[in-house]
Amino acid sequence: AFTVSSLPENTSNVKFTFSSSPPSAEITIYVSAKYQNDDIYYYQGKYLTDGQNVNFNIVRIDNGNSLEKVRFSFSYDKERINAPSTITITKLEFNSPINFVYSPLRLIALSLIVGFVIYCPDYIRKMKYVDSGKKPYLVIASLGVTAASIFLIYAFINKSSFFTSYPLTKEALASPTTDIYTALFDAINKGQVYLDIDPDPKLLTVSNPYSSAIWNQYGISVLWDHAYYQGHYYCYYGILPVLLISFPIYWLSGCTLVPNIIFLQIFAVILLVPSFLILLLEINKLVTKKINWPLLSFLMVVGCFSAMLFSNVTFKDGYYHEGIYHTPIAYGLVSTSLFLIFAIRAYRNNQYRGLNLGLSGLFFVFIIASRPNLAMCLFLVAPLYIAILIQKGVGAKKKILEFLPLFLILVIGACLICYYNYARYNSIFEFGQTYQMNYDQTELTYEFNKILPTIVHFYFQGPTFYNSFPFISCSTVNLSFDNALYI
Repeated sequence: AFTVSSLPENTSNVKFTFSSSPPSAEITIYVSAKYQNDDIYYYQGKYLTDGQNVNFNIVRIDNGNSLEKVRFSFSYDKERINAPSTITITKLEFNSPINFVYSPLRLIALSLIVGFVIYCPDYIRKMKYVDSGKKPYLVIASLGVTAASIFLIYAFINKSSFFTSYPLTKEALASPTTDIYTALFDAINKGQVYLDIDPDPKLLTVSNPYSSAIWNQYGISVLWDHAYYQGHYYCYYGILPVLLISFPIYWLSGCTLVPNIIFLQIFAVILLVPSFLILLLEINKLVTKKINWPLLSFLMVVGCFSAMLFSNVTFKDGYYHEGIYHTPIAYGLVSTSLFLIFAIRAYRNNQYRGLNLGLSGLFFVFIIASRPNLAMCLFLVAPLYIAILIQKGVGAKKKILEFLPLFLILVIGACLICYYNYARYNSIFEFGQTYQMNYDQTELTYEFNKILPTIVHFYFQGPTFYNSFPFISCSTVNLSFDNALYI
């Protein structure tokens, strides 16, 4: 850290030139600017040391003649792949201009949007609709199978990047290089629900093992974002990826390889994209039986990116393994898409209604086994179920038979999930979030009165506008969830 007192007039846009290894390392710069009227301005942000990536080595400061001095301090996350091993500041420039950055990809994307807006009204007026049939389903499914096959071949060729050799020693399981899903696979493979990792024995002797203050006071070492209960570590993330992906891959490899968190993330997105596209197709068919191929294709591409499907993949190595947060969400979204697909199919088509309802129930169970709070999508499907139940011209006996597979699957799934929860935490309704090791959450409660406001915020609240680029952003929720559970 250092302080600069002799500042040029109207100081702003401080440009740093670094020499680092690797050349493009990520660091955090903290700024504390003091003004003559004793106002203090604080700012922090992440920057790249190469200076070639947009303007990521330029720090902006609120300018003005009253600026007295500025203090800069630096830090970096040692667990990131691009963390610097060595770094030196070689040059410091004040009032550096913001560079104009030309991006061909951005120009093409913006041009396509502008062209679509200009051309779309005339195109919609002239476009022709055709019967869709099974062709779009076959095209999407074929592309999905092709992508999955290519990735599997690539992953097995590059085993060291996507798999962990098995079996593992207890030391290897407790290592930061082993992600929690691999540890969960190991536990289930051994016929137990707790991870085969020994917690610090001092956790059993303190009054509150979930208090970070107590950890610091007694020098207790904990595994971050693991659930701890009665002397054992548990994985409170959804078990579905392990059952659906890890075990089949393990058996396919001759019981020698277990997919790591990067494999699980990428494979989830490969499943998610075609599932989401078929969901869009089903929604289209819910409105009309005919489609316009160019328009539907455009909406599918826009839908994939606007839904941020690809953001479920992150590559952050080290202790925290950021992918553990995205993996259960990704598999939950796959299950949600399939749940909605079969619920819509059951509603719009009498044929195979019992099968479609049963499959919708199965994927609802998968949702709970991945990311339980995604079960709120049931609000979207409930009107379809109710419409089927009150449909005229269909006897009560037939309706009961149609809903029987759905009911049985939900009951069996609920029993299995409740048993899994009870085996871990002695409570059928506890998914482990109460006992996670990051901060004390044992006093948190469910606040059902915030469900409706949350739905309004995420689905109906408008955006926020700014007077600087990009001029529009997602609105911020004003609800406090600090004392409420999430799963």
